[in-house]
Amino acid sequence: MRTSLIKKVLASDLGQRFLVEGLARGTAFMLVPLLSWSMGAIAWGGYSQTISLSFAFVPLVSAGLGFSLIRSLAGERNSVHAVPLLSLSIGIITALCLFVAAALLFCGPSILAFLSFPDFLVTSLWLGLIVLLSWVSAVDAVIQEFLRAQQNVPLSVRLQLITAVVHFGCLALLSLSGSVSIHTAVGALLLARIATVGYGLVVVYRVKLAEQRLPANWRRLVISGIPFMIAGLAEWASNMGDRLLVGYFLGAEAVALYSAILLLLSLLIACGAPFWWLLFPAMVSAEKSSGTDLLIQTAKRYNLDYLCLALAVGGLVVVVAEPLLSLMLDMKVSGVTRLALLMALALLFNQLTTAWEYFLVLRTGGKRLMVVALLVSLLGPGFGILVAPLWGVEGIAAVLLFARLVASASFGWMAWQLGFQDWPLAKGETFFLLLAVTVSSACALLIAVDTSDSVESVTFRASAFVVIYSVFLLAWWKFIRQEYDDSI
Repeated sequence: MRTSLIKKVLASDLGQRFLVEGLARGTAFMLVPLLSWSMGAIAWGGYSQTISLSFAFVPLVSAGLGFSLIRSLAGERNSVHAVPLLSLSIGIITALCLFVAAALLFCGPSILAFLSFPDFLVTSLWLGLIVLLSWVSAVDAVIQEFLRAQQNVPLSVRLQLITAVVHFGCLALLSLSGSVSIHTAVGALLLARIATVGYGLVVVYRVKLAEQRLPANWRRLVISGIPFMIAGLAEWASNMGDRLLVGYFLGAEAVALYSAILLLLSLLIACGAPFWWLLFPAMVSAEKSSGTDLLIQTAKRYNLDYLCLALAVGGLVVVVAEPLLSLMLDMKVSGVTRLALLMALALLFNQLTTAWEYFLVLRTGGKRLMVVALLVSLLGPGFGILVAPLWGVEGIAAVLLFARLVASASFGWMAWQLGFQDWPLAKGETFFLLLAVTVSSACALLIAVDTSDSVESVTFRASAFVVIYSVFLLAWWKFIRQEYDDSI
């Protein structure tokens, strides 16, 4: 019975998405000690700055074409427009990437020096490698959005598995051969992305249809992606631009600590990715079949399922942050629990507004989303520049949390005006889960016994949290969840 249940879960779309996210995060967690233990925390900081800067170019060169593909092709697996639209998107991405590369030739490595990259990375070759990584990441992303539009979960999972397996394999070989460095680590990621894109294009273009042509409104579709390009840049500024900000004011070692905390908290994003990957097509289908009421109930169900998982993960990360970071970075880390809590809340608010964001996309085509995203992108980093010299990394985290709260309130207000006239979470269940994670975290921190052995300290804190939270969770499933399911 248990074996059949596991097979059923892994065979489901949601189960496969969680499997892929788990492998991807596992590879990232493997990279931190590999770089930190062999070259020091500054190596991990330099790697994080590099990835952050490369991702800054991804929304620019992808031009919001992913959302345009979804809106045009959602649910149409054999559309004659699908492959031509994908080809057009990749061509536009390539042209824009070449333009960015040419523009950067005039700046050279001075950009890297300005952002306080480690001295050994301030070269034109490294800047070119960052642009190349941006291109292959943007193409990979648009292929994934193409598959998402067609609900082709098996191929999407296969591509992400290729990325995770190739990346993990390269890192393992580098570790065994003693060749781990920032250069080889970025090269391993680049190789994994290229392998994924190559395989994905081969599979997609192998499908032959009787007729393939661009839709008559393809120019309008391309232009309609511009608001999402701007929103994507703003999202990068609020999600990853903070790493460059920390590096500029506090140096690569501070980036190492900040990025390591973000890596732990990226589990919140990993928990949400499978839900959100399925939510947007589900909301589109719900609205087409039964209107706004079913759309709202669909969003509430996905949000509550995510919250149940995310609060447990976020609370656990905050509780074990200090000893686990000491183990990962191979240095004594203390006094970061408050920082981890601020960053966890910011990520959680960002994830829980996803349903509102999708609703705005359906109703306005992304224009209002772009306006709010621009506001947040200016508010967060803008105030971060002011507070960083005074309050350091905690000041930056607090300002970003405030910016996320402003964004959440704005998305909620606009969604309400357009017809989403309900809270995206069941209030009673949400309060119960918040109470559970608060009590569990507080008790685990109060009874924590720190030792010189980081592994022992992590184990003790994690065990205390899991036991207490599990008691609350069992009570929720037994007395509350069934009533919620019946009500919706």
